[in-house]
Amino acid sequence: MKNTVLKKINKTYEKMGEKYLVLANGNQMITLNEIAFYMWQNCDGKTVDELAAYIYEQIINKEEVTIEQIENDCKNVIEAICKAGLVQEID
Repeated sequence: MKNTVLKKINKTYEKMGEKYLVLANGNQMITLNEIAFYMWQNCDGKTVDELAAYIYEQIINKEEVTIEQIENDCKNVIEAICKAGLVQEID
């Protein structure tokens, strides 16, 4: 997955406070926090490493987090939203 390009699948969603409810596969709902939602919205056409680098560039306090932490978080979130049908891996 690390070097696979991601394709965002557009789904219906609704913001509920600080969370997002997204209609996933099979009329199931998945809840995303703001960071996971941001990853979903910005993953199209990127690999997990490119997405992590993009997010890391946006962080103001870089001394509080490493790129490796961001990469690990991105990998975990992308795996979860792939299973929910929100992202597709393409070659």
